[in-house]
Amino acid sequence: MKSYKIFAQMFFIGKSYELTKKILFVEDNQLDRLILTKILDDLDVEYLSSDSAESFLPLVKKVNPDLCLVDLNLKRIRDGEFLIKAIRNILGADLPIIIISGEDDTEAIQYNLKNGADDFVCKPI
Repeated sequence: MKSYKIFAQMFFIGKSYELTKKILFVEDNQLDRLILTKILDDLDVEYLSSDSAESFLPLVKKVNPDLCLVDLNLKRIRDGEFLIKAIRNILGADLPIIIISGEDDTEAIQYNLKNGADDFVCKPI
């Protein structure tokens, strides 16, 4: 899996396109959300965050992001998995979706990578 530096280069400052314009992320842990917010502030990108699947999905529909960061283990089991599938249904296959999770269940990670997520970054970031 890719480290934070590769993650930042690939999706924020690398590849063949300019700096990502709009990032949406969902993270239910307050400290992890604060850390990710600090990273995104330092990268000077526009972002919106949510702490639940219920509040995140309407943002996806409204904002049409360039990148989604999804915590795999939100408060309810499988909320992250549900969100990945919902994002794909709403915005299609071209939008990068990156799992951000402390999950160490490689089967769950592989399942989500095969079913819509593009990459995985292990917390803490």
